[in-house]
Amino acid sequence: MNLNFLIVSISVINILQNPKANNLVIQIPPYPTSPKPLMYYVSKKLGTKLIRLIKNELLFINDIAVCLKFKEKRSEVKKIGINFYLSSTNKVKLSTSKKKPTKVYMRKSLADNYNQFLFFIGLSLGLVPELTRNDRSQYVKVFSNNILSSKLKYFKVKNYESKFLANSSFDVYSVMLSSPYFGSKKGKKAYRFKSHLAQYYENSVKINAYFKFNDYRRIWYLHCSDNCKGKINYCMHGGYPRNDGVYCHCPAFFYGDKCEKIVYDKKICSNKHELLASSFTKKYSIKNMGSSCSFLIKSKSGKRVQFNILKLKYPQTKNCWEIGHLEIKYREDKGLTGLLLCGNRKKISLPPLSSKVIILYSGFNLNVSLTFSYKEV
Repeated sequence: MNLNFLIVSISVINILQNPKANNLVIQIPPYPTSPKPLMYYVSKKLGTKLIRLIKNELLFINDIAVCLKFKEKRSEVKKIGINFYLSSTNKVKLSTSKKKPTKVYMRKSLADNYNQFLFFIGLSLGLVPELTRNDRSQYVKVFSNNILSSKLKYFKVKNYESKFLANSSFDVYSVMLSSPYFGSKKGKKAYRFKSHLAQYYENSVKINAYFKFNDYRRIWYLHCSDNCKGKINYCMHGGYPRNDGVYCHCPAFFYGDKCEKIVYDKKICSNKHELLASSFTKKYSIKNMGSSCSFLIKSKSGKRVQFNILKLKYPQTKNCWEIGHLEIKYREDKGLTGLLLCGNRKKISLPPLSSKVIILYSGFNLNVSLTFSYKEV
């Protein structure tokens, strides 16, 4: 083997796997927050489709409970803001000064890859690639030899301060988790999931075509949390403070001043809404779930809950993410999207990671039924 090739290969592997090798200080772009506008410019060379995607996405972020308020400028932004340009490569140069803008370079073809488009929009806002987190090895295995040298920067592990991660765990459903084939050589996988739930996660990564609640929460931590320092840990179930600092922005199905309550309607769900786990295994079946259902399983003693899906009957097998799905929030952080499932499934065991497991169903198929077991461990 060529000695130079061996040295380079070892160096690449060390960079990718050793978090201590990347203790660089990552700076947050100093974007202005509401009521001041965050100015942006979009080059006409990007084409109608891509321009529309950029504008629509930024307008949508304006409507979410974060403190960034985008405003378009007809000419290039000279100071802090964001400029979008046409380029032969997709890349982002983040601003670290109020005197210069962030520069986002995009290929026209990005308009036909919405997942990747959102990934670069996320980068422009200061979000970081999920695969650069120093806890990624618990969830994925990265194949360094399969990655193009020009894309290695999206896989280098870094030790981020808590602001970048919003005190949240690795998020399989974040727009910042790129496709397994992003940046890879000759169609090979750049990474794979380690969990025994890998097959379900791999199917779900395909639906990372919109910013999730946790993505917005991370944006809030980056740019808005300094305005609500005394309220950061105020909200429950993974919620985060609204701009008024009084109420919380809650994950779907949660409500209340602190996100302390779960939406429940016994007219369209089972009569039971809350189940208590004990040291004995119990079974429960839910039949003909309505348009939206929620169930809470919790441990009496505060121990972790072991939850197993025995049988899921879900007639919809195509486009079920758009029409509806079953979500199991089994991790401690309920602000993260839970395991998403559709189709007919049997015997799925979820790891006991929390004293609460929350089952959520959203859709319009009344023939969905679920049988599961649970106990505290």
